[in-house]
Amino acid sequence: MSLNNYYYKLQKSIPECPCINEYKGFNASPYLNDCDGVTTITPTNGAFVNGSGFYEFDGVNDYLDDGTKTEATTFTFSSWVNFNTISIDNRMMSYRFDGNNYLIIRHTVGNVFEIRYRSGIVASTGSFISDFSAVAGTWYNFVVGIDGNNTVKMWVNGSPITFQTISTGIRSTALAPHKIGGDDSATMDGQMGQFKTSGCMLSDAEVLLNFNNQKSVYGL
Repeated sequence: MSLNNYYYKLQKSIPECPCINEYKGFNASPYLNDCDGVTTITPTNGAFVNGSGFYEFDGVNDYLDDGTKTEATTFTFSSWVNFNTISIDNRMMSYRFDGNNYLIIRHTVGNVFEIRYRSGIVASTGSFISDFSAVAGTWYNFVVGIDGNNTVKMWVNGSPITFQTISTGIRSTALAPHKIGGDDSATMDGQMGQFKTSGCMLSDAEVLLNFNNQKSVYGL
């Protein structure tokens, strides 16, 4: 099946938590809130869907280009990932306007999950790092929630692993290139089974329900 037959669903869900974008692998089970409408995603530099319906990334220069999007200040990003290599810059999602304005979700050096951000030359800059270590060749459901621009929460396999608040916003609402699986600076080395961005911060119960609905696809 050609890449053109794999779709990146976009927009619309229940009003309480709009679905911003989504990719469901060929064998993936439904999310709690599915998006309506269909649009294609653009694989770049060799990213492809394997026979199981999972996107493959080479850790060199490939990613999925979702075009230019307005960065929401409240959202949840959920992804199923399986890394070939640990302790490199495995970027799962990137909003990167320029060197002074970006939001990066990644698993990186030190075997940690991290949200790294910068908003303006003299505005807030920093990162949130989880206390969870990954094992190569293992599937993980990694979820990041940002609420009201200053509350950050992470979950792995349905369980919360960190919760932090800051006094300044972690991101702007400017238009910026939105990319999955990496960007022009770094890409993940491994597979991504499915991902979704929702326009609210999901609750612990919703994250756990999504994990339980999907885990059998990944052998968990």
